[in-house]
Amino acid sequence: MIEFQQVSKIYAGEVYALRDVSFTIGDGELVFLAGPSGAGKSTLLKMIAGMEKPSTGAVMMNGQDISKLKSGSLPYLRRKLGLILQGQGLLLDRDVLSNVMLPMIVVGESTADAQTRASAALERLNMLDKAHSSPLALSGGEQQRVMIARAIVNRPQIILADEPTAYLDRENAMIVIEALRAFQRSGVTCIISSHDEQFLDQANRVIYLNKGEVTDAWTSAAAA
Repeated sequence: MIEFQQVSKIYAGEVYALRDVSFTIGDGELVFLAGPSGAGKSTLLKMIAGMEKPSTGAVMMNGQDISKLKSGSLPYLRRKLGLILQGQGLLLDRDVLSNVMLPMIVVGESTADAQTRASAALERLNMLDKAHSSPLALSGGEQQRVMIARAIVNRPQIILADEPTAYLDRENAMIVIEALRAFQRSGVTCIISSHDEQFLDQANRVIYLNKGEVTDAWTSAAAA
């Protein structure tokens, strides 16, 4: 279970990225973080991953305050997470299979085991036939599916996806959303940020953000 307890994030100049945010996400939920660009969605996901710390409040995972973890404990936390974050695209100097193997290599798994698991992850996303392709040879939708494969290769308990459908047409976006829904149906908690209202009906629940605050709905003011 993930719980935000009156969390605020304040940057220099008294700029609030998040303001007094509280909510709970249960195990196995598919939750969308909805709101316009700049609403605080990316900051919130980075806090769950331990990449940002709250200025005030607490971010809890299974009863443990993530913000109080020492840096040496963060790699163990992140083994529970599958991350699909903006700015963390595919590496262009290696093929698709090598990209998906990377999280396992980083944590010390053997090359043989990493290759086996990476192949299985690609097959689950119907991308095994692209295993030896360059990322540059893939469409935008295919690249997103490879990033999902990379995120789930370590069999995470939680997937964090930051705008995974951005810049995709509706057909490819729905393929990506359905792939994430399939993992949620198998018991993985999925938290997906989006500034696109058309996918919100795919979620078990929607948490709306506007200017760093949780709101009741996506109002016209929030979407402006």
